[in-house]
Amino acid sequence: MRPIKFKQAIYSNGKFHHWHYWGFLSDLSFVGPDTSRGIATALADSQQYTGLKDKNGTKIYEGDIVKDDVGEIGVVRFGKLPLEKSGDCVCTYLAYYIECKGKLGQAPTYECAKIGDWMEVIGSIHEGGE
Repeated sequence: MRPIKFKQAIYSNGKFHHWHYWGFLSDLSFVGPDTSRGIATALADSQQYTGLKDKNGTKIYEGDIVKDDVGEIGVVRFGKLPLEKSGDCVCTYLAYYIECKGKLGQAPTYECAKIGDWMEVIGSIHEGGE
């Protein structure tokens, strides 16, 4: 079972300042989010750990910006992916995936469980500001 961990973007004067890490720690103690700006904001600014690491050993969180070995850039998301199509029914499942724009503008996706040593975390959706 993967650890339940989050990183929360903390802002100062409208700009990203630092990360607050919260969730269940290795000793099974719990650290809560920073709620100084309200619980809804705290949750909106938090990204959940996927249980995976990039090629440098950096933990990958939902909302991280990643780059593959050919320079394509995408964002780690959580949502429905198609499993199979049978007639008019499309079966889906929930998973972490990487959403990126291809060279022709299409939006290919890669399930995070299938990524390997070819992905690198280069930032986060929150690091550009509020």
